[in-house]
Amino acid sequence: MWPMKPSEVVASLVNWKHALENFDSYFVGIADVKIPLKYHIIDREVVILHEPIGRGESHRLNSIFIYGSESARPFVDDFELLWSLIPSEWRSTVQVASWIESELIPLAQKRKV
Repeated sequence: MWPMKPSEVVASLVNWKHALENFDSYFVGIADVKIPLKYHIIDREVVILHEPIGRGESHRLNSIFIYGSESARPFVDDFELLWSLIPSEWRSTVQVASWIESELIPLAQKRKV
């Protein structure tokens, strides 16, 4: 809906890399798997479901919290399955940070508006 300028994309990538390198509890896995829902799991007790932002977001629900370990369990199981399918090098903080630096940032800098 709102195209970002190359400088904004680069800034986002730099911030992402910073989070990877500076927060021990932040993990990223790069997968070639389609994920139909975006969700966050907090302490295996809370799940936050996110709707994609786009058309009509000002009057739509775009996140919902689900509380309780029983309710969170299917999401935890799904996450653990997907995580296990990602090759170990693409679950590595060092590898992903290096990929951001060497591949994604240069691509974003070359992008035309």
